[in-house]
Amino acid sequence: HGDADTPLAGSFTMNSFAVTGLSVNRYLFDPGDWTTARWIVPGGASGHPGSVHYDDQAPLHADVEYVPALWEFAEIASRAETTQRLEPGSQ
Repeated sequence: HGDADTPLAGSFTMNSFAVTGLSVNRYLFDPGDWTTARWIVPGGASGHPGSVHYDDQAPLHADVEYVPALWEFAEIASRAETTQRLEPGSQ
């Protein structure tokens, strides 16, 4: 069961101890070299059904493969598909 810091945290019912929830994301981190980090989610990184990233990681997840977890700003910027500019609204 654990808490938010428990790998593969899950939840269960108290009467039968049947698992009712389970973390399915996988992360690989090397504190000695953060640029080698990898991650995967069973669907995709977007929660929007109309996005190409809604379920694009499913085949990789099934094959126990990963995608890079980008740490360096230059690499993040070079791989960005879109940008968004947020500005304060008028009062």
